[in-house]
Amino acid sequence: MDFARRGGVRVDLVNRTLGDLFCLPLPAESLPAAALLIDKDSLFIAYYSVIASGVTVHALDLNSGRERWQTRAQGLGPIAHSKYANHVELAMVRGYLTVFGRESAGRYIELLDPGSGRVLSTRTLPAAQ
Repeated sequence: MDFARRGGVRVDLVNRTLGDLFCLPLPAESLPAAALLIDKDSLFIAYYSVIASGVTVHALDLNSGRERWQTRAQGLGPIAHSKYANHVELAMVRGYLTVFGRESAGRYIELLDPGSGRVLSTRTLPAAQ
């Protein structure tokens, strides 16, 4: 049975010359969203739900299609809620993979090592007014 039909999401990397490189199955989320960033030979995917806290960041090798690592960002941590909003953006800042999270309960900036996915720093901020 196809993974997407079971409620998951697939990310397909396709090279116009080589054809399919990789298919990354991602778990089902309620109202899923993703932020994408390409830097050198890596594709970074921040995969999250727009109505729940948290984000998982994946790094893919664009040459082989292999998943290098995945990291669950610390962000604000688990939040108990009934109404929630979540938005995540990725940027490369001074050589660090930077995750900008804006959730109903607050905001965060998280620095990841782009080679290993290790969380280097987390800064939380109050919710935007």
